[in-house]
Amino acid sequence: MSLNIFFSTDINEYIGVLACVNSIIKNTQNLEKINIYVLTFDMKSFPFPIFPINVYIKDLIDYPNLKNELELSMSKHNPLRINNIANFARFTLPLIFENIDHGLYMDADMIVNTDIYNILKEIPKSFNICACQNYDLRKMGLRLDGQGFNAGIFYWNFAKYRKNNFYRKAIEIMQQNRDKKKQIKFGTQNILNEIYYTNVHFINPMWNIMGFGAEYEKYLPSEEDIKNGFIYHWTGEKKPWKEDGNYKELWLKYKI
Repeated sequence: MSLNIFFSTDINEYIGVLACVNSIIKNTQNLEKINIYVLTFDMKSFPFPIFPINVYIKDLIDYPNLKNELELSMSKHNPLRINNIANFARFTLPLIFENIDHGLYMDADMIVNTDIYNILKEIPKSFNICACQNYDLRKMGLRLDGQGFNAGIFYWNFAKYRKNNFYRKAIEIMQQNRDKKKQIKFGTQNILNEIYYTNVHFINPMWNIMGFGAEYEKYLPSEEDIKNGFIYHWTGEKKPWKEDGNYKELWLKYKI
Protein backbone atom coordinates (compact mmCIF):
# COMPACT_ATOMS: atom_id res chain seq x y z
CA MET A 1 0.00 0.00 0.00
CA SER A 2 1.31 3.44 -0.92
CA LEU A 3 1.34 6.43 1.43
CA ASN A 4 0.27 9.59 -0.37
CA ILE A 5 1.48 12.79 1.31
CA PHE A 6 0.03 16.19 0.39
CA PHE A 7 1.21 19.77 0.84
CA SER A 8 -0.38 23.07 -0.13
CA THR A 9 2.05 25.98 -0.34
CA ASP A 10 3.09 29.26 -1.88
CA ILE A 11 6.52 30.85 -2.12
CA ASN A 12 6.38 32.03 1.52
CA GLU A 13 6.61 28.50 2.96
CA TYR A 14 8.13 26.67 0.01
CA ILE A 15 11.41 26.33 1.91
CA GLY A 16 9.55 24.50 4.67
CA VAL A 17 7.99 21.98 2.30
CA LEU A 18 11.43 21.14 0.88
CA ALA A 19 12.87 20.54 4.35
CA CYS A 20 9.87 18.43 5.38
CA VAL A 21 10.15 16.26 2.26
CA ASN A 22 13.88 15.89 2.88
CA SER A 23 13.22 14.76 6.45
CA ILE A 24 10.79 12.15 5.14
CA ILE A 25 13.42 10.88 2.72
CA LYS A 26 16.14 10.72 5.37
CA ASN A 27 14.00 8.76 7.85
CA THR A 28 11.92 6.43 5.66
CA GLN A 29 13.09 2.98 4.61
CA ASN A 30 10.85 2.11 1.67
CA LEU A 31 10.70 5.29 -0.39
CA GLU A 32 9.09 3.45 -3.29
CA LYS A 33 5.93 3.30 -1.17
CA ILE A 34 5.80 7.08 -0.68
CA ASN A 35 4.23 9.56 -3.10
CA ILE A 36 4.51 13.31 -2.56
CA TYR A 37 1.83 15.62 -3.99
CA VAL A 38 2.29 19.38 -3.83
CA LEU A 39 -0.36 21.95 -4.67
CA THR A 40 1.33 25.29 -5.24
CA PHE A 41 0.00 28.77 -5.88
CA ASP A 42 1.53 30.80 -8.71
CA MET A 43 4.88 29.02 -8.44
CA LYS A 44 5.57 27.68 -11.90
CA SER A 45 8.86 29.60 -11.99
CA PHE A 46 10.08 27.74 -8.88
CA PRO A 47 10.69 24.14 -9.98
CA PHE A 48 10.84 21.42 -7.35
CA PRO A 49 14.33 19.91 -6.90
CA ILE A 50 14.96 16.32 -7.95
CA PHE A 51 14.37 13.95 -5.05
CA PRO A 52 14.78 10.14 -4.88
CA ILE A 53 11.03 9.86 -4.41
CA ASN A 54 7.87 10.26 -6.49
CA VAL A 55 6.83 13.93 -6.52
CA TYR A 56 3.78 15.29 -8.36
CA ILE A 57 3.07 19.01 -8.56
CA LYS A 58 0.01 20.97 -9.63
CA ASP A 59 -0.66 24.70 -9.43
CA LEU A 60 -3.97 26.20 -8.33
CA ILE A 61 -3.59 28.79 -11.11
CA ASP A 62 -4.50 25.99 -13.55
CA TYR A 63 -7.87 25.56 -11.82
CA PRO A 64 -9.37 29.05 -12.20
CA ASN A 65 -12.88 28.12 -11.04
CA LEU A 66 -11.60 26.72 -7.73
CA LYS A 67 -9.10 29.56 -7.33
CA ASN A 68 -11.70 32.25 -7.90
CA GLU A 69 -14.23 30.62 -5.59
CA LEU A 70 -11.69 30.42 -2.77
CA GLU A 71 -10.64 34.02 -3.24
CA LEU A 72 -14.24 35.26 -3.24
CA SER A 73 -15.09 33.17 -0.16
CA MET A 74 -12.19 34.26 2.02
CA SER A 75 -12.83 36.83 4.71
CA LYS A 76 -11.27 40.22 4.05
CA HIS A 77 -11.45 41.01 7.77
CA ASN A 78 -8.88 38.49 8.93
CA PRO A 79 -5.38 39.99 9.37
CA LEU A 80 -3.79 36.70 10.40
CA ARG A 81 -0.91 35.14 8.46
CA ILE A 82 -2.98 32.02 7.80
CA ASN A 83 -5.57 34.00 5.85
CA ASN A 84 -4.05 33.28 2.45
CA ILE A 85 -5.25 31.25 -0.48
CA ALA A 86 -2.47 28.64 -0.24
CA ASN A 87 -3.72 27.76 3.23
CA PHE A 88 -7.37 27.40 2.23
CA ALA A 89 -6.41 25.61 -1.00
CA ARG A 90 -6.12 22.38 0.99
CA PHE A 91 -9.91 22.10 0.64
CA THR A 92 -9.41 21.58 -3.10
CA LEU A 93 -6.88 18.74 -2.84
CA PRO A 94 -9.45 15.90 -3.08
CA LEU A 95 -10.93 17.59 -6.15
CA ILE A 96 -7.69 18.36 -7.96
CA PHE A 97 -6.15 14.96 -7.23
CA GLU A 98 -9.41 13.28 -8.13
CA ASN A 99 -8.03 9.78 -8.72
CA ILE A 100 -6.70 9.39 -5.18
CA ASP A 101 -8.93 8.07 -2.40
CA HIS A 102 -6.93 8.94 0.72
CA GLY A 103 -3.75 10.61 1.87
CA LEU A 104 -1.82 12.38 4.61
CA TYR A 105 -1.98 16.17 4.64
CA MET A 106 1.00 17.99 6.21
CA ASP A 107 1.79 21.64 6.85
CA ALA A 108 5.06 23.09 5.61
CA ASP A 109 6.36 23.87 9.11
CA MET A 110 7.03 20.27 10.08
CA ILE A 111 9.96 17.88 10.36
CA VAL A 112 9.56 14.10 10.42
CA ASN A 113 11.77 12.16 12.85
CA THR A 114 10.60 8.64 12.13
CA ASP A 115 9.57 6.37 9.29
CA ILE A 116 6.46 8.17 8.08
CA TYR A 117 5.08 4.99 6.55
CA ASN A 118 4.33 3.72 10.06
CA ILE A 119 1.48 6.18 10.41
CA LEU A 120 -0.61 3.80 8.29
CA LYS A 121 -0.65 1.39 11.25
CA GLU A 122 -2.86 3.93 13.04
CA ILE A 123 -5.47 4.21 10.30
CA PRO A 124 -8.62 2.04 10.63
CA LYS A 125 -10.30 0.40 7.66
CA SER A 126 -13.23 2.78 7.77
CA PHE A 127 -12.70 6.46 8.60
CA ASN A 128 -13.44 10.02 7.56
CA ILE A 129 -10.41 11.77 8.99
CA CYS A 130 -7.66 10.75 11.42
CA ALA A 131 -5.71 13.28 13.48
CA CYS A 132 -4.12 13.94 16.85
CA GLN A 133 -6.32 15.14 19.70
CA ASN A 134 -4.99 18.58 20.56
CA TYR A 135 -7.69 21.10 21.49
CA ASP A 136 -10.88 21.71 23.36
CA LEU A 137 -13.41 22.75 20.73
CA ARG A 138 -14.87 25.49 22.91
CA LYS A 139 -11.44 27.05 23.42
CA MET A 140 -11.05 27.07 19.65
CA GLY A 141 -14.10 29.30 19.47
CA LEU A 142 -16.51 26.67 18.18
CA ARG A 143 -19.94 26.17 19.71
CA LEU A 144 -19.27 22.47 20.01
CA ASP A 145 -18.42 20.21 22.93
CA GLY A 146 -15.56 17.78 23.07
CA GLN A 147 -12.04 17.48 21.72
CA GLY A 148 -10.76 18.66 18.37
CA PHE A 149 -7.61 18.43 16.29
CA ASN A 150 -4.89 20.63 14.91
CA ALA A 151 -5.18 20.79 11.12
CA GLY A 152 -1.44 20.73 10.48
CA ILE A 153 -1.45 17.00 9.89
CA PHE A 154 -4.30 14.60 9.31
CA TYR A 155 -5.00 11.44 7.32
CA TRP A 156 -7.84 12.27 4.96
CA ASN A 157 -10.46 10.15 3.22
CA PHE A 158 -10.67 11.96 -0.13
CA ALA A 159 -13.33 9.60 -1.47
CA LYS A 160 -15.78 10.35 1.37
CA TYR A 161 -14.97 14.06 1.15
CA ARG A 162 -16.03 14.03 -2.49
CA LYS A 163 -19.03 11.76 -1.91
CA ASN A 164 -20.39 13.96 0.89
CA ASN A 165 -19.57 17.19 -0.98
CA PHE A 166 -17.62 18.48 2.01
CA TYR A 167 -15.85 20.98 -0.25
CA ARG A 168 -19.17 22.78 -0.65
CA LYS A 169 -19.63 22.71 3.14
CA ALA A 170 -16.18 24.29 3.63
CA ILE A 171 -16.98 27.04 1.14
CA GLU A 172 -20.33 27.72 2.84
CA ILE A 173 -18.63 28.14 6.23
CA MET A 174 -16.05 30.48 4.71
CA GLN A 175 -18.77 32.56 3.07
CA GLN A 176 -20.85 32.75 6.23
CA ASN A 177 -17.90 34.10 8.18
CA ARG A 178 -17.03 36.47 5.34
CA ASP A 179 -20.56 37.87 5.25
CA LYS A 180 -20.65 38.30 9.01
CA LYS A 181 -17.24 39.99 8.84
CA LYS A 182 -16.10 37.36 11.29
CA GLN A 183 -12.50 36.36 11.78
CA ILE A 184 -11.87 32.61 11.75
CA LYS A 185 -9.11 32.58 14.36
CA PHE A 186 -7.64 29.24 13.36
CA GLY A 187 -8.58 29.35 9.69
CA THR A 188 -8.92 25.94 8.09
CA GLN A 189 -8.61 24.22 11.46
CA ASN A 190 -11.96 25.41 12.75
CA ILE A 191 -13.65 24.63 9.46
CA LEU A 192 -12.35 21.06 9.36
CA ASN A 193 -13.29 20.46 12.99
CA GLU A 194 -16.80 21.69 12.26
CA ILE A 195 -17.16 19.51 9.17
CA TYR A 196 -15.83 16.38 10.86
CA TYR A 197 -17.33 16.92 14.30
CA THR A 198 -17.81 13.49 16.00
CA ASN A 199 -16.30 11.80 12.92
CA VAL A 200 -12.63 12.00 13.85
CA HIS A 201 -10.48 8.99 14.67
CA PHE A 202 -7.73 10.14 17.05
CA ILE A 203 -4.23 8.74 16.63
CA ASN A 204 -1.05 8.80 18.74
CA PRO A 205 -0.33 12.45 19.68
CA MET A 206 3.37 11.89 18.98
CA TRP A 207 2.52 12.39 15.31
CA ASN A 208 2.02 16.09 15.97
CA ILE A 209 4.20 17.68 18.63
CA MET A 210 3.26 21.34 18.48
CA GLY A 211 4.67 24.55 19.88
CA PHE A 212 8.12 24.61 18.30
CA GLY A 213 7.35 28.06 16.90
CA ALA A 214 5.68 29.42 20.02
CA GLU A 215 6.58 32.89 21.30
CA TYR A 216 5.89 32.10 24.94
CA GLU A 217 7.71 29.49 27.01
CA LYS A 218 4.52 27.94 28.38
CA TYR A 219 3.55 26.82 24.86
CA LEU A 220 6.93 25.29 23.95
CA PRO A 221 7.17 21.48 23.75
CA SER A 222 8.44 19.56 26.75
CA GLU A 223 11.81 17.81 26.72
CA GLU A 224 9.96 14.48 26.80
CA ASP A 225 7.91 15.40 23.73
CA ILE A 226 11.03 16.52 21.89
CA LYS A 227 12.70 13.22 22.72
CA ASN A 228 9.74 11.01 21.78
CA GLY A 229 7.95 13.01 19.10
CA PHE A 230 7.51 11.51 15.65
CA ILE A 231 6.83 14.87 14.00
CA TYR A 232 7.87 18.34 15.15
CA HIS A 233 5.43 21.12 14.29
CA TRP A 234 6.44 24.79 14.40
CA THR A 235 3.02 26.13 15.35
CA GLY A 236 3.37 29.81 16.13
CA GLU A 237 5.15 32.70 14.48
CA LYS A 238 8.76 31.68 15.07
CA LYS A 239 9.16 29.42 12.06
CA PRO A 240 12.58 27.76 11.79
CA TRP A 241 13.44 29.46 8.50
CA LYS A 242 12.98 32.91 10.04
CA GLU A 243 15.88 34.82 11.56
CA ASP A 244 14.29 34.66 15.02
CA GLY A 245 12.98 31.10 14.59
CA ASN A 246 12.93 28.56 17.40
CA TYR A 247 14.81 25.24 17.48
CA LYS A 248 16.60 26.09 14.25
CA GLU A 249 19.23 23.39 14.83
CA LEU A 250 16.55 20.69 14.56
CA TRP A 251 15.35 22.05 11.21
CA LEU A 252 18.58 23.21 9.55
CA LYS A 253 19.92 19.67 9.10
CA TYR A 254 17.08 19.04 6.63
CA LYS A 255 17.12 22.41 4.87
CA ILE A 256 17.55 22.19 1.11
